This record gives sequence, C-alpha cells and structure tokens, in this order.
Amino acid sequence: MKTVCFVVTEHPIKDARIFHREAKSLARAGYNVTILSPSQAAEREGVPFLIDEITIIPTCRTA
Repeated sequence: MKTVCFVVTEHPIKDARIFHREAKSLARAGYNVTILSPSQAAEREGVPFLIDEITIIPTCRTA
C-alpha cells in the first residue's frame, strides 16, 4: 500500500483543505494517510489516533 504523510505547521488537524479534501480523497483511493499536525491539547502530543481511517499524530505547538 502506498503511504502519504502530511506535515502541517499552522493548520488545525481537521483543516478543510488538508484533511477533508486531500487526505480523505487519498484514503478513499487506497493510500495509507498520516497527518502530523499541531495539537490543541498538550496531553495528546505524540499519541496517534484515527479519524476516518487517517492516522493523526499531534505534535507540539511552537511559538
């Protein structure tokens, strides 16, 4: 299976363009999709979870 990883620095995890258009389309096409995105909650940093078969890995926010 082909894999795609989005590394996001500024947008929220479920950003309309990145998550809903690009990542979900790739997942439907059979790709294994992962998004690394800044976390809104410090306790979730580094703990992967799934949304709609897309792996989300929250990262720390930088100042």
